[in-house]
Amino acid sequence: MSIREVAGKAVTLAERLGADEAEAYVTDSIEKTVNFHEKIENGRASHLVGIGVRVVLGRRKGFFSISSIASKDVENVVKKAIAIARASRPDPKWRNFPRKTGKRSVTGVYDKKTAESEMSDLVKKAIEIIDEIKGKDSRLNPTTSALGTSRTRTAISNSHGCDSTRRSTSASFFVQVKAEEAGKKSVSIEGRQARTWKELQFGEAVASATDRAIKMLDARRIPGKKTSIIFTNDLMSSILGVMFSRTVSAEAIQRGRSPWIGKVDHRVASDNFSLFDEGLRQGGLGTRAFDDEGVPQRTTRIIEKGILKSYLYDSYTASKDGVASTGNASRIASGLGSTGPYAQIPTPAPNNLILKPGDASIDELIEDTQKGLYVIECIGEWLSNPISGLLNATVTNAFEVRNGTISEPVKGVVVSGHFFDIMKNSISLIGDDVQNSGNVYAPSVRISEMTVAGE
Repeated sequence: MSIREVAGKAVTLAERLGADEAEAYVTDSIEKTVNFHEKIENGRASHLVGIGVRVVLGRRKGFFSISSIASKDVENVVKKAIAIARASRPDPKWRNFPRKTGKRSVTGVYDKKTAESEMSDLVKKAIEIIDEIKGKDSRLNPTTSALGTSRTRTAISNSHGCDSTRRSTSASFFVQVKAEEAGKKSVSIEGRQARTWKELQFGEAVASATDRAIKMLDARRIPGKKTSIIFTNDLMSSILGVMFSRTVSAEAIQRGRSPWIGKVDHRVASDNFSLFDEGLRQGGLGTRAFDDEGVPQRTTRIIEKGILKSYLYDSYTASKDGVASTGNASRIASGLGSTGPYAQIPTPAPNNLILKPGDASIDELIEDTQKGLYVIECIGEWLSNPISGLLNATVTNAFEVRNGTISEPVKGVVVSGHFFDIMKNSISLIGDDVQNSGNVYAPSVRISEMTVAGE
C-alpha cells in the first residue's frame, strides 16, 4: 500500500469511528551518513517510516503517532488519537483543518542520483577527501567530518479533500581541517547543504578549508576596539536564523515570545534590509510544493525595505488572527530521542528565509573597507538572544582588513552588538554572493561598527 493510500484510509477510519474531522501525515525517509577524520570512522543507514494522526471531536483535539504504517498499527493510532480527543478539553480557538489545500510547481527539490546513492558512494567520496587533504600539505589532517544524503516521501490527507504527496532529496557535507606546525595549531571548517549531491562542491570546500587552516597558523588576538565587520554569507545566514527563525512565527507572537509583537507596518530596519520567506525557491532546502498541512507554499514578505510586513502562519495561528495561512506549517523534530516529522504537531516556521542580496561582490565589500575585520567562522552565535537582539560570537577564523585589502589572520576575539540596532543603522553594504546555512540564505554583509573584545 502506498503512503498516499495509508493516509487516506487513516482519515476514512477516523471519520467512521466518530471524528468530526481528521488529518493523517505519513513519511517514508532513508538517510545515509558517513563520519570520518583521518580514516573512516563509521557509516549509518536508516529507514524511517511513520504516521501521525490528528482528529477533532467538536473542538476537542487528539493526536497520536507511530513509526509504522502496517494496517493494524495505523488502526491503533487512529483509535488512540480519538481516545485522547475524547479525554481532552475543548479548544475554543479551534476552527478546522485546512480547506484550501493543493500543491504548487517546484523545481530542484528531488534528484534521482542523490535518492539512489549507496553507502559505498559516500565512503568512496570520504576517502577521496581524506587523501586530498593529506596530499595538499604535510601539515594538514582532516578531523571530525561527515557527509550524507537523504530521500523523503510525504503524504497528507484530511477530511476536507486534501490528498497530496511530495518527494525530496538532500545532501550535506561538513569538513574540519587541522593544521599543525612547530607547536602552532589551527582549525578551519567548511560545510555545504543542498538538495543534490552534485551541488555540494566538494573540491571548492576542501580547498577553502585547507588554505585557511594553513593561514590561520599565524592567527593572533587583537586589541579590543570598535570597527567595521564583514560577515561572510554562510555566517550571516546562521545569524539571521538565530534572530528570526523562531521569532517571526505567529505562534511566538501569540505567546508573547517575540520582539516583533505589534510592529507590523512599523520600521524595524534600514531601507536596504528586506527579508522574505521564499517557499518556492528553486532548489531551496525548505522548498516544498505544499506545507505540512497541505497548504500550497508561496513567497511571504516579512520585512520589505525596512518595514515589517507579516508574520509566518500555519492554519491554527492564522485562524486565531483572522487571516489566511502563509503556507508555513512545519513538523520539526527536535530534542534527544526525537523521531520523524510524522511524530510532531505542525507549527509555523520559515520555509526558505532569505535576506535580499545587494549588488556588491565580496571583493568590493573588502575593497570598500578601510579598517575592519573580515569574519569567516565563529562559534557561539547560536547563543545570541533573539528577543533582546544581543549578538555575541567568538571569532575562530578572521582577517583584518586594512585599506581595502586582507591582512593578518585573527582568532580568539569576541564580536558583539545589538542586532536590531544594526538592522536599523549599521548595515552599510550588502553583497551579491548568496549562500545558505540550512534553510536560511544570505549574502555577505558589512556592518559599519561592532565591538571587538580582544586582548
